[in-house]
Amino acid sequence: MASERENIVQYITNLLTENINELTTVTRVVRPLDAISPAELPMAIVIDGDESRDYQGARMIATFQVHIRLIDDRSQFNKTSTFLNSLISNIENLLGKDPYLGGNSAFPVRIFRIETDEGWLYPFTFANIVVSTYYTSVEPR
Repeated sequence: MASERENIVQYITNLLTENINELTTVTRVVRPLDAISPAELPMAIVIDGDESRDYQGARMIATFQVHIRLIDDRSQFNKTSTFLNSLISNIENLLGKDPYLGGNSAFPVRIFRIETDEGWLYPFTFANIVVSTYYTSVEPR
């Protein structure tokens, strides 16, 4: 049986795959940049991040961060930061339409942080969207 964390990360991966047509590749596998083919770009890598837990008696509420890492090659088709910003907006809108991630998040998800490379790794461009999700469980007594 998959963990709550696994269910959340896989749900977001599937959501992006099925709904963000601008992405050529959506994966959960992190690879070195030189192992990524230009044909795979633009790409999203969905990975799990930090988790913090709050215990209230036997109940645990976890805040779990998921990272959506976007990678693209600006030299292809003379892309500007407008493309990356559009991609970020599309992902924000998608998460806004499904704030409980199909029932996998106990509370509405929030975009916690968006970081971009601001062009310093040209020709590649990167963005990291950090999404806060939540799950609960009851500890056995």
